[in-house]
Amino acid sequence: TSTSTSTSTSTSTSTSTNNKLKNKIELQVGNVTRETDLSFEFGVCKNYIEQLVNKQNELKIPIQIQIGYTLTNGIRKLRVISYLLNCSSNREQTELHAIVSVISLCSLQHVAMLAQENQFAEARRKLQTTRKLLERIAKTDAQQEEYAAFVSESAPLDEELCKLIELENNISTTSTTSTTSVKDKLSDTTIKILHKAKNCSLTPLISGSKRNEIIQAREKTMNATAKQAYYNFAF
Repeated sequence: TSTSTSTSTSTSTSTSTNNKLKNKIELQVGNVTRETDLSFEFGVCKNYIEQLVNKQNELKIPIQIQIGYTLTNGIRKLRVISYLLNCSSNREQTELHAIVSVISLCSLQHVAMLAQENQFAEARRKLQTTRKLLERIAKTDAQQEEYAAFVSESAPLDEELCKLIELENNISTTSTTSTTSVKDKLSDTTIKILHKAKNCSLTPLISGSKRNEIIQAREKTMNATAKQAYYNFAF
């Protein structure tokens, strides 16, 4: 657990957050735990696309993530992660290695953000597009399991978006002078569903085999930590 957490993501391409394009984005996250997951969307600049089409050489996108956080004991730390992402113009190849759970997480979080900005139609369009994409690329047992998890997790969100779009249409057709917006009429249930989707973690979206791997890795870490604490104890 850490507090006052912030992230800074830099790329040579266009990174997207809240539909705003830039090469660097900064987010103030606040308190985080082991279950906290963040997602980002980024696109490729025009010159990268031209090079991919022409296949001049193997292209990579450089990305750097800086995570600043404060531990519960007050110590301030900074973690820097730098890596290169391979680019490909082969759609079948990229979809073959797609991580369904990560795509699902990103979609749910960003759809909820759009809905909180009153972009209900765009939010539902994005949700439906993701569902069609995952339905097409989910081939292996693990991918199909994660696709089913996405369908289950996104169902309440999709239902609420349909209600919000209908409510928005009713407000716009019944009154052209009223200042009342859909945001003013959000129910507690809707707010909870949007909040849950925006802050969802990867755990409920991953397949059972991956979940077991995570649990085993955590058990090893916890056992090693407990063992070290035992030997460090002074009588």
